[in-house]
Amino acid sequence: GPTPFIVNDPPHLEEMKKFVETVNQLQDVILAKRTSRSLSTRASGGRVDAMLREDSESVYVFAARVSDDLSDPKELAAPPLITDFAISGIAGLQSAEVLDEGRSIPVDKGRFRDEFVPYSTHIYKVPKHDNRDARMPLSRPRTTPVN
Repeated sequence: GPTPFIVNDPPHLEEMKKFVETVNQLQDVILAKRTSRSLSTRASGGRVDAMLREDSESVYVFAARVSDDLSDPKELAAPPLITDFAISGIAGLQSAEVLDEGRSIPVDKGRFRDEFVPYSTHIYKVPKHDNRDARMPLSRPRTTPVN
């Protein structure tokens, strides 16, 4: 049946609708076999878990900050975790799209960095081949929490 905190909270319902749309759009990638590429993560002062998948053109990193105590409202004031990612087998300069956030981040030889505010998740779409013009401006990490 319905979950009470979603039914009674329109902002959560909207976020769940967005989540379902994203999952539906990426279902083939999510359900794909594990890739032979490796992924390493290192978060400053906390934990960010990540999953790696790929299709014929891109590598996807699904990442979530998991070091927050959901029962403690003070966690919302916790500082962002600066997290470094490294994907094997990605050469050159890339511009990775951060899905559903309207921004991109630089990727150099499969390495990139981003911020994770409390309770945040990010999905990165990294092209397998160079796609970046060296003069292309890149956006800064978002620093507002995702509700």
